[in-house]
Amino acid sequence: DDFMLYGWICWGEKAALERTEILHAPFLKVTLYQGRAEALTRRRVRQAGRKLRKLGITQVVLPENFAYREFLEKEGVFPVRTLSLRAEIAADWVRAALAGKGMAPSGVKVAVRAESLTAEVVRTVTELSLRHRFVGLSVPRGGEELGRRLRREYGVSLGLDSGAVERAEAVVEFTRGEKAGSLLTLRIWDET
Repeated sequence: DDFMLYGWICWGEKAALERTEILHAPFLKVTLYQGRAEALTRRRVRQAGRKLRKLGITQVVLPENFAYREFLEKEGVFPVRTLSLRAEIAADWVRAALAGKGMAPSGVKVAVRAESLTAEVVRTVTELSLRHRFVGLSVPRGGEELGRRLRREYGVSLGLDSGAVERAEAVVEFTRGEKAGSLLTLRIWDET
């Protein structure tokens, strides 16, 4: 697996542990029963935290308004930092969001805006280039070299002109920029 395994805690009627995927990112889903006895619920959360940590999982997605976060943190398990997760699933996220809008992904113009060519940006641009006919990139430096590499390795071209983001129907922003007039804007930088 290229991805880090994340934990996912949710409430349910029956305790369970299962491996699942969301947009190709692997998760170990822990379903906990939340009974009326507060002490028992805390113990279950601590046990889940120990189990996750023993399996090497240190980041977990939590239910909304999760009141037992401190018990997980004592076990070395913390809420997922969404920035790295968002970056890992960016290309799949674009595809899913476009499908949700009823748009055929291959014909949609997509652009990526970033301050620099990090590994996440390169991976996202590469994945998008393999799925879409037109992919633009707005980055201060390094775009030309990435464009040459993508043409050489995959036979795809990368739009590097200044209007690439403005013409795009879907924009993936790794950094804040001028508001794009796109139909879909995914703000990777915005962890809210």
